[in-house]
Amino acid sequence: IYGKPGCGKTTMMLKGLPRPLVAFDFDNSINILLAKPKDESGIDPTDIYLADVPRDAENRIDYGAFLSILRDADNFDGVKSVLIDTGTFAEKAIEPYMFEHPDRYPTGNSKKTKATSLADYAFRGGNIYKQDLYQVMLNYLDTLAVGKHIHVALVYHTAVGKAPNLANADGYSLQYQPDSWMAGKTSLADTAMGWCDHVGAIKDDTVDDGKDGKLRRVVGRII
Repeated sequence: IYGKPGCGKTTMMLKGLPRPLVAFDFDNSINILLAKPKDESGIDPTDIYLADVPRDAENRIDYGAFLSILRDADNFDGVKSVLIDTGTFAEKAIEPYMFEHPDRYPTGNSKKTKATSLADYAFRGGNIYKQDLYQVMLNYLDTLAVGKHIHVALVYHTAVGKAPNLANADGYSLQYQPDSWMAGKTSLADTAMGWCDHVGAIKDDTVDDGKDGKLRRVVGRII
């Protein structure tokens, strides 16, 4: 499921997914929601478990450790749902993982054997490695869904851009695409959107109450 930040993706998944539920809280949004009183968040925290994935000094998740958890399906015995929140942050953790393992992901560049960016890999090799590693995550999620009959939810952030729409009071309507699409990494975006479209997209605009120009609420709509 994908949509702009704050439109209710995570809340809907926490309310709707069967329990016991294991959540990968990469955005630290689930932790914040569960810390709120039930009558405020509308979420019953019973049987929601946050997976413990190591992080580095910059608070980025260890993508290798994350894959290791997913790979061992026995970790999810008795679990009915797995929630990845978000795939956007999982994607951002791939590049540091690649850079820290030059033996597994060589640059092919004699002048720069240790990469610090995707541009350091020869012949678009960095993009290929990244795509492959993202696909590994989806393959493990497939195994959980098909082999263990577990509900799997992948939440994805979207970037926001304005487009003309005369039906709106200000003449503009917000449109959304996954961040990786906006960055030009279309293969990852297609992969993420294809997965997310198993559920649908939350699409709607924030609503201005007209008093002082400030946005007051967000309306979500499942397509």
